[in-house]
Amino acid sequence: MKFRDWLRIAEDLFRDGYKLLGVIAPILSVGFTTAKALNLSVGLQQISYAWALMPLLLWVLVAYVRRCLYSYNLEVDIDNAAGREERLAALSKIRPRGVQLRNASPGSSRELGDWHIETEQWIKEAYEVAGLASQTLRARLETLDEMGPAPDRVPEISPEQVRQTEIMSEILRRIGAYLEKNQ
Repeated sequence: MKFRDWLRIAEDLFRDGYKLLGVIAPILSVGFTTAKALNLSVGLQQISYAWALMPLLLWVLVAYVRRCLYSYNLEVDIDNAAGREERLAALSKIRPRGVQLRNASPGSSRELGDWHIETEQWIKEAYEVAGLASQTLRARLETLDEMGPAPDRVPEISPEQVRQTEIMSEILRRIGAYLEKNQ
């Protein structure tokens, strides 16, 4: 056997040591009690019978701790799943507003200015909500390395508006793809 194999055995014993303890503890307890009852001369005459319970108590303690850790991890997983659903729902809720803003057609320069402010706020909100759902998604939204054209139904008013509409369209497309993949 190679040294690496010995390390693997030690790692497995450490990881699954509770199984080894579960096999050895009853044998030690029964063996100790039997040796004491039969007055075998192995130096056990002065030791109390209570020590026969020690391996079993250790086994129960390890089993209890492992069970508590398992229950705790299960609760954390359930909380994470519930929180994930809430984050995905929040991501779903911002999409309709983004579509509505993107498809809006401001009639005057004042409305266009208000539209730019609203879309900038929506984009920031989309980044925040996406960051709660997934840091990777947030990074993908903040770094638009490629963009498709805006839908034909969106009116073209100014070059800035067209650019903003393309950015929003790409953000909406990526959010939609993320939601489809994760729901």
